[in-house]
Amino acid sequence: MAPGAREASRLDEAVKPGLPLSSSDASEEVSSRWVRRRSAVRSYFEERAENWVQITSDAPLSGIRRTVREGRGQMRDALAAWLLGETLEGDVTVLDAGCGPGELSLQLAAAGARVTGVDLSRALIEAGELRAREAGLTDRVTLHTGDMLDPPGGPWQRVVAMDSFLYYDEDEASEGVARLASLAREQMIFTVAPRTFLLGAMHRLGSLFPRRDRAPGIQPIRVESFLGRVLDDPRMAGWEAGRQFSVRSGFYFSHAVELLRGRG
Repeated sequence: MAPGAREASRLDEAVKPGLPLSSSDASEEVSSRWVRRRSAVRSYFEERAENWVQITSDAPLSGIRRTVREGRGQMRDALAAWLLGETLEGDVTVLDAGCGPGELSLQLAAAGARVTGVDLSRALIEAGELRAREAGLTDRVTLHTGDMLDPPGGPWQRVVAMDSFLYYDEDEASEGVARLASLAREQMIFTVAPRTFLLGAMHRLGSLFPRRDRAPGIQPIRVESFLGRVLDDPRMAGWEAGRQFSVRSGFYFSHAVELLRGRG
């Protein structure tokens, strides 16, 4: 077994108990699906880490990859503006859940935040650590390999999961949002793939994707009903919906939702 595979196996065993839900039957079912999906997502990004490092760099790109970079850049800038606000008072702490090679983590750290990033892919975390060293931001950014729902440390003032739930269904994603929100004192931001006719049609034409770049089953979600489901969860008492923002760039579709913890 290759070193990466051994590490993947250890990670699965470490977090195999999975997502604790209120119903034991539902918990076991969603937990099992989460573990399987997480394993597929990790394998995809480990195998294609070099491609994603390139997409998130300034290297020349063409075709679909360029539209993905452009879309991600638009979304990243929007989320950074929400997280940072007009000014930063003191050391704002942020959890970047599913941070990849650290683009958003580094952008936030460069603006003065203290950031913890977590991602399943060791290869992407290593790329992010290299970027942090090159940018002189290692005192403000700490990156870890692991499950984004079980990060070391916390709680944090603000939590963000940019495109981290794109591959999880509504049951899994709603549980993930609740778990991450429990780690946030003030603000939780996440993105999902919005269920639209165009996105559905494009995914039915999946043969247009370069075969080696296909992701493991993006899961389109009906945003408004999903948001209602999230806020109806008893664990989300005190949270309310804030801003929303959508990006469509070629084959990149993503919809951001901000949640704010009430002051009362």
